[in-house]
Amino acid sequence: IAAFGKLGIPAELVNPSTGLVAVTEKRVSNTLAGQPLSRFLSCGETMTGARANQDRIMLSVVSYAKPVGTSASRVETRIVATATDVSGTGTRQPCTTTGELEGRLHRMVKAAVGS
Repeated sequence: IAAFGKLGIPAELVNPSTGLVAVTEKRVSNTLAGQPLSRFLSCGETMTGARANQDRIMLSVVSYAKPVGTSASRVETRIVATATDVSGTGTRQPCTTTGELEGRLHRMVKAAVGS
């Protein structure tokens, strides 16, 4: 939960019994965690650069912490995002993840639990 907040996407859904932590349909633009969105998402290019840095992004991040044995856990994260052109056409483009956001979340969780 803390990792989501530190990244600027405070968790909206939390279910301790299932290990769910999520933010859904969060509108983000230009940057996330002080970095250009293109560091985290690939949404295509325009003549002026990466769409992730220019368009309005709808971002969903869903993480589950699952027990592995009696003394360990595994964190799985899924990211879904779309870019909407705000300069005229309003077309939506699916985005793919670069893996950087998941990596940051997982490193922050490991640091928080001391492993």
